[in-house]
Parts: sequence; C-alpha cells; structure tokens
Amino acid sequence: MKGSALNEFSKLVVNVGLFFSQRDKMILNESIKQLSLKQKQAVSLRFWKEKTIEEIAVIMRISWAEANQLIDASLANLKKLCLNNSKFSLKLVV
Repeated sequence: MKGSALNEFSKLVVNVGLFFSQRDKMILNESIKQLSLKQKQAVSLRFWKEKTIEEIAVIMRISWAEANQLIDASLANLKKLCLNNSKFSLKLVV
C-alpha cells in the first residue's frame, strides 16, 4: 500500500468516528488487536498520537525505513483483516 492509497486509508483510520458505523469500529478494533505488539504501537503513534515516521523511528529505536515498512505492513494487515470480515460494510477502502 503506497502513496495516495495509504493516505486515504490512514484518513479513514484517524477519522474512524466519521467514516465507520459502530459495527465497523468494532471490527476495526478487533482487527487492531490481531496486529503484533510492534504494529499496534506504530499504528497508535502514527494515527492517534499523530507522530511522524521520523518520530516513530526514534521512539521505537528503529530506522526510518523500518518504521515506514512497519506502518505500511500494519495498514495492509488492517485492511486485509477488515475486508475479510463479511460484516465490515465499508468495502470501498483502497
């Protein structure tokens, strides 16, 4: 997941209250619980604490490239987990 697709999905994650139904929020929360500890930390730092990739790298003591890959992998996993749930109603996530 790169570029604008990543930006669009991240906006949806950040603005979960505006874009998702209550059921979809529950599915997203359950999907987040299935991420690895490092992925959960990276997602939390990026989207709820609004940290940059550089800040995440410093906080997590990893390289910028590793932080960027971790965010990309986390979002790809979240997308896959959400879209594989038949009850998830927002099927147009890119």
